[in-house]
Amino acid sequence: ACEAMLMGVPVVCLVGDTHCSRRAATFVAAVGVIDDCLTHTKEAYVETAKLLAADCTRLAQTRSRLRNALLHSPLCNGPVFVRDSLEPLLHEKWKHFSEGRPP
Repeated sequence: ACEAMLMGVPVVCLVGDTHCSRRAATFVAAVGVIDDCLTHTKEAYVETAKLLAADCTRLAQTRSRLRNALLHSPLCNGPVFVRDSLEPLLHEKWKHFSEGRPP
């Protein structure tokens, strides 16, 4: 997903139960330019891809902003990503562990 967005290619994600689908959705959400490309059903996935492909103006605008948005996102800023995303997650997981709950 990151490589595609770095090249200006919008990524439509079908958020699901697999690690891969959740990881791609996390990357797309972190960039913030194409949040409407996060879908939760197969039908929405197909419809979103069709709408994006059919709207050349929107597609061109998205492509022109995507690379810069990725490079300036928390994904490409290690210290900010760790502080704002990873550390809170690790604290939550440690709290669950300390309380005897699953992660």
